Amino acid sequence: MSSQNNQATLGGAREQDSDPPASHLEFHKAFYEYLKHLSTISTGSIVLLAAFLEKIFAQPRWKPLVGVSIIGFLITVIASVFAYSLMVFNFPRPGIRSKRWEGEMVFWTIWLTWLGFISGVVALAIFILKNLFV
Repeated sequence: MSSQNNQATLGGAREQDSDPPASHLEFHKAFYEYLKHLSTISTGSIVLLAAFLEKIFAQPRWKPLVGVSIIGFLITVIASVFAYSLMVFNFPRPGIRSKRWEGEMVFWTIWLTWLGFISGVVALAIFILKNLFV
């Protein structure tokens, strides 16, 4: 039986179900992996910064940049977990349509993920460069 011809009866009314296209499912799977990688890299960066900061630079300059970096990576972890959770709850399946606000929430949490990651990396790079060339 073809999934496009599948009909469900709900309260006497018939509803046409159709499976999402395979490319749509692959996109979701790839995006899940992407979010997992960003959150893993960010979590590792926080751990490494906490463990090795004082050992790498005896008298670090512009230390507040480390705080900015840690906050950026923390935002990345929280936002990517939130985006991932929203995407899992809204995974494309027959007969279920996502609400508009859910898609917008995913969009904004992904932007927040990128903003946190980029700010964390840039702040860390500036901190390292400042301390290496002084």
